[in-house]
Amino acid sequence: MPQGCAGHGRFHLHKGQSGAVNCAKRHHRLQAKAVRSYEWHVSTDCSQATLIESFMDSDSMMVRLANHGASPIATEVFEQVDIDSVLCLGNAKQDAIDALSAWGAIFQRHHCGYNRSEIVHPR
Repeated sequence: MPQGCAGHGRFHLHKGQSGAVNCAKRHHRLQAKAVRSYEWHVSTDCSQATLIESFMDSDSMMVRLANHGASPIATEVFEQVDIDSVLCLGNAKQDAIDALSAWGAIFQRHHCGYNRSEIVHPR
């Protein structure tokens, strides 16, 4: 069973595309070793954005959340965006469920599929 987790967040950008760009630049300063991928996608009118992050496992996701929360820029990031929704895909552990539930996250456990390194059959 794959252990990976992915986060999918939808945001309202206060300052248009510059809000997402600033968030992405600030993320680069954080310890992001636990992150497999980090992508911002911005709507044509620059009012909405989607952040997709992929992690090795639930523990890696928690490391990322802890590093972000401890960062002096965390408050500044949330001054530039409002969270519209959070979707957590994968086999999140209870600590991740507790942390992301504060943002109204929806959780979906892994069922089947593949990534570059393995094929997983339906359960």
